Amino acid sequence: MATRMRIGADEISSLPDNLREQILMFLPLREAAKASILSSGWRKIWTRLPKFVFDESFCQTNLEAKGQDQIAEMNKLMFKLCTVLLLHRGPLQELSLSLPILRSFPAQIDQILLFLQEKRH
Repeated sequence: MATRMRIGADEISSLPDNLREQILMFLPLREAAKASILSSGWRKIWTRLPKFVFDESFCQTNLEAKGQDQIAEMNKLMFKLCTVLLLHRGPLQELSLSLPILRSFPAQIDQILLFLQEKRH
């Protein structure tokens, strides 16, 4: 006869914020942000992560687009990047931009770096 495990209170949500941050650091950024819907206690945890990795799993845009479609995809990507960076609280110790589409748009990289520089002050 199979035994049933009783599920009680959400034990992981009762962990201190710094431990929950450590847990989220093992997830891709997109998934870490999705954790904010788990409960109100998780809502802002991802915004304090010290490391952001923007890669293909984050952007979910058509990286093969050309011409006007590529510009439209870049605009969507920049909106996502800026939104995440605006929501971030606390020190950002590491930022990785591993997106091949950015090579075609050096001015956007400059905008991101300028924003981060201004945010530090």
